[in-house]
Amino acid sequence: MAVIDLPMQHRDVFRLIDQIAPPHLAASWDRVGFMLGDASLETTGVVVAVNPSLACARFASEQGANLVVAHHPLLFKPLKTLDVTREPGRTAAYMAAQGLTCFAAHTNLDSTGCNHELAERLGWPLDRVLQVEGHHGRFKVGVAVPPARAAEVREALWSAGAGSDEGYDRAAVTFEATERFRPLLGSDPSRGTTGEDHVGPVERIEVVVEEPHLRAVLVALQAVHPDEAPALDVVRLHGQDTPTGIGLWGDLEQPTTLEALARRVHEVLAPRSLRIVGDRQRTVRRVAVCSGAGGDLWEACLRHGVDAFLTGEVRYHTALDAAACGLAFIEAGHQATEQPVVDRLVRLLRPSIPAEIPVLAFAEDEPFEVLSW
Repeated sequence: MAVIDLPMQHRDVFRLIDQIAPPHLAASWDRVGFMLGDASLETTGVVVAVNPSLACARFASEQGANLVVAHHPLLFKPLKTLDVTREPGRTAAYMAAQGLTCFAAHTNLDSTGCNHELAERLGWPLDRVLQVEGHHGRFKVGVAVPPARAAEVREALWSAGAGSDEGYDRAAVTFEATERFRPLLGSDPSRGTTGEDHVGPVERIEVVVEEPHLRAVLVALQAVHPDEAPALDVVRLHGQDTPTGIGLWGDLEQPTTLEALARRVHEVLAPRSLRIVGDRQRTVRRVAVCSGAGGDLWEACLRHGVDAFLTGEVRYHTALDAAACGLAFIEAGHQATEQPVVDRLVRLLRPSIPAEIPVLAFAEDEPFEVLSW
């Protein structure tokens, strides 16, 4: 993603987030995207948080930031009354009074970032989707460009998300070709003469694009290409669809015990509370993660032969049923398992937002406190 020039509007930040967490990946029951405020306002600062809480909104105001990007939606269920003495009305009223805008990336960010960041921090090589909800395709986009404009077009394609794969970016195949056409009356050719045959050199550019970035890539191409109607092709690559969904699973590089696994979680996430379900000395080879309230995915864990499952919340009867089937749980708290994605989102947004605009992370403690006497 390229750096956006000043002045930068909130809607420009929205587009950046949609590239990181495409909204079509959100669950059907979810509410993501623009929550409250004015998308046309110039962005003075961005605060990223798990919750769009009153504390977060106050922090944003204190820092001079006017955009809150939250993982959890501010307005989730349809409201008949907006009571400003209770949540979410209280925070919504404060945001409106302070001129704050709120945007949410929830289950779409779960699909693309939350669990990836969690697994990476723990050092667990998890690369398979736990609960597959759909698939997105990979496409080859090809276009011919006058050589003098080829570099500009390549940069625009890459900035919009083309040519990126695991471990690589700025990928393209290019080769020299020849174009032939005759501009007709009423056309406005960038080269050639109306009514005369034109023959000239072009550079053919081909890039691979993941489906979530396809629309942005085509828009970027149209914006910079010198032709009125660029001759391009978009081809879906057979057999290269990528599964999408919630949670990740995979095999550890070395087997370990449930207790050692839980200690690793404690060291990395520093949760306010940590509970396990299962024999702490049992051997664990295959693990799964789902940040937040992922306990209901325990049956997906069984389908994949998972030994231990890290998540934020597990219900009592879920724990009983899973344990009876041989699945161990590590419950680290909703906040602790989702807080890491805040840093990830800040890290991904920062390169595309002008340095003059602060992009800040906001952290809150788990609401539960564990007492010991």
